[in-house]
Amino acid sequence: MKKLIMVMAVLVLLTGCATVRTDFAPLRFDTAVAKSGSDILLTTGTIDRPYKEIGVIFVRGRHVGYQKIMEALKAKAQEVGADAVIKIEFGRRLFYYHRASCRGVAVRFK
Repeated sequence: MKKLIMVMAVLVLLTGCATVRTDFAPLRFDTAVAKSGSDILLTTGTIDRPYKEIGVIFVRGRHVGYQKIMEALKAKAQEVGADAVIKIEFGRRLFYYHRASCRGVAVRFK
């Protein structure tokens, strides 16, 4: 019985904690309007189009891959009214958990 409980506890710890968290730090406190139906441009560089920086988006996940992280980044950008996310940087931690993360600058085209 003790072995069964130990095995169940290990399985819960290893599989039951997949989460994604997003944060947004606005650069100005004007009202952001959520976009609908438009595709958000994602790039690790800059763009050759006039834009206004509206904030920085942070995305962190636990036990998820970068595909989920990028989906969450796009969803947050759409929520805050961005047309693109530029200067995206990726990171991860492997201390006990796999924690994929990224950060990028949300921009609106002029």
